[in-house]
Amino acid sequence: MNQDISLVAVRTDSIWGTVHPPPGFEVPIKMLHVTAGDAASVLETAGEPDAFWTDGTNTPSFKFRVPVPVAPLQFSINFSADSGGESFVSFTKTNLQPGTGPADVRLPRGLGLIAPAKAAAGVSAANEFQWSGPDSSVYVWSLWFAPANMSNTTFGGVVEVVTTQTVARIPRIPWFSVTLQPQGLYSWNVFALGPLRTIDEGAGPSRFAVRGDNFEVARGFQQFVAGP
Repeated sequence: MNQDISLVAVRTDSIWGTVHPPPGFEVPIKMLHVTAGDAASVLETAGEPDAFWTDGTNTPSFKFRVPVPVAPLQFSINFSADSGGESFVSFTKTNLQPGTGPADVRLPRGLGLIAPAKAAAGVSAANEFQWSGPDSSVYVWSLWFAPANMSNTTFGGVVEVVTTQTVARIPRIPWFSVTLQPQGLYSWNVFALGPLRTIDEGAGPSRFAVRGDNFEVARGFQQFVAGP
């Protein structure tokens, strides 16, 4: 059976705008995510500026050329930036439509570890751990330890507290109390996800899931020495 097939050029349009990293952060890496039903691909920024699927600029501005009409494709852009290895910010802008720019994207602020201070000594289970971070976040506070610094376990590991507050204490669990060993060296850090108003709002089968525009913020480890 013979059929005539006509090929036509794919029309394209742009998704463009400007991204504003928080103070002290580098210009973000920009990645275009394309979803079509259950299929998804990630196309990284590389190559010629304003080339099809790419944006090779090293400036706060960005521009991707995408096919139109859009359906069934859905477009989002992930922006990730760091502050010299101390803190990391990732923000995903979703539901972007070609030809409707410019998009003005502002990344959330980074995390700051306040107390105990870096290399603090004499820290005990009674101490509060305090930090600062972006609003509308669920925080995961983590205490990391090695076997030599725990009195009731033979393996290293991590203790985590999930909270919407910017303060946490070492939890008291009846079947697994955490005892800091005198002069033991420990590390702690914080991870933030949002925007979320409550822990329940983000709970799901894969830990936390945020629909729509979302961010992740991480802070590197900070060490302290346990008391007395």
